[in-house]
Amino acid sequence: MELTWKCHVCGEVRPDVFISVCTKDISKEYGLPPGTFKQNVRYCNDNAECAQKALTKTLIAGKEVQGET
Repeated sequence: MELTWKCHVCGEVRPDVFISVCTKDISKEYGLPPGTFKQNVRYCNDNAECAQKALTKTLIAGKEVQGET
């Protein structure tokens, strides 16, 4: 059985080897000390558009979070 993940950006279910994770510290958005609230966004690592959009994608409704570079 092959391990698969759903991309948070495009919604495709992909094999593990084609999925990476963009971790962002979003503590500041909630008035918390740095490093206390992080978000992991899964994206297709073989798709440049998914990789780029993962930098600004937020999984929390109602929040616009800017990605770190």
